[in-house]
Amino acid sequence: MVWAFMLGSESSDDIQQGLSKPAKMKTASVEVASGTDCEEKLDLVRRSHEEAVERWADNEEMVEHLEDLLQRVSPERPMEFPDALDEPFHPDQFGERVAELMDSCPEMFPSGTTVDCSEYPCAIRTPAGSSPDDFDPRADWRDECPAFREQFEGSGATRYFAEIGDERWTQYLVTGSGEGLWGYLQEEEVRSRMAARGTRRWDAFREERARELFEEACVTERDGAACNELAAATVGAQRERYLEGGCEAGFAHACHNLARYLCEHLGRCDGAALESAELAIALDSSVPGFHRTLGVVLCAQGHSGLAAGAFRDACDLGDDGACERSC
Repeated sequence: MVWAFMLGSESSDDIQQGLSKPAKMKTASVEVASGTDCEEKLDLVRRSHEEAVERWADNEEMVEHLEDLLQRVSPERPMEFPDALDEPFHPDQFGERVAELMDSCPEMFPSGTTVDCSEYPCAIRTPAGSSPDDFDPRADWRDECPAFREQFEGSGATRYFAEIGDERWTQYLVTGSGEGLWGYLQEEEVRSRMAARGTRRWDAFREERARELFEEACVTERDGAACNELAAATVGAQRERYLEGGCEAGFAHACHNLARYLCEHLGRCDGAALESAELAIALDSSVPGFHRTLGVVLCAQGHSGLAAGAFRDACDLGDDGACERSC
């Protein structure tokens, strides 16, 4: 089957003469496939379209799966209380059992002990506890309070330490017991997320407590030591601002910690880090660590000769680790 299309053509002469002559016509032919070939090609297009739709559906399912996985492992999302958890470890009963612990073991769980069941697992926070330096990882702390085993039979717990000013705090994350719970806790995504959430919860508590103790003195009274304590319990950009406030208030340790934070944690061994390190020594030249930090900053800036002198000063003040230090 052949279809003929008439294509008009106008010469430049025709245009100049105002189209006084009839337009010349040319013919062109286009051959179209037969009906059978056309149906086969349409069928091929249809099948390709269907395959594309199937691939899109598969990709959509994969995207949904990945989004769900990211949501489940995200440390931003609080942990849900698992269905397998026994009743004593749920929020409605946990606080009552901690109250009994406070009666049975007042030295370990004194007045001021609090409970946080905002998410799984419930946490016990107590202002009592030994220094982290005295912690023996081989010892079972539950032996210090046999009532804990009675109240939370079959449960494990993770213990965290923190020194906030003159206070020493301990946090216990009580994982609980329940049929099938152990298998749930062994899932990799559960373990990693619970560890991340435990640290975040502890950091948030430390910062909140430090604010209660030191924020007014730091911000209102310009107390450099208070700013330094507040910075030690703060995670994120706010730490730098608190250290700057402490250094501006003339507290040498805040200047030193600012230099370390800028250079060692943020990788900014710039003029601000150098200025802070030098100011710390100007305020108190008797601390060997101040000279060591100055040496680290100078090394990072390529001043190996000046850095060697700073390390010697630290060594002379009793920092044995700085004696052999070089860039």
